[in-house]
Amino acid sequence: MFTTTLKKELYDILRNMSKATGIPMTRLLDEAVTHLIEARNDQYVSA
Repeated sequence: MFTTTLKKELYDILRNMSKATGIPMTRLLDEAVTHLIEARNDQYVSA
């Protein structure tokens, strides 16, 4: 589904955010996925 380049870019963003904030990458990823799921659910509710 995702290209290798996009996967690398997303990984780099998470790694840089983790370094800058001190928040573990797994927690950042979990938060991002949660927000994406909520946004998708909001679309279904409003449709």
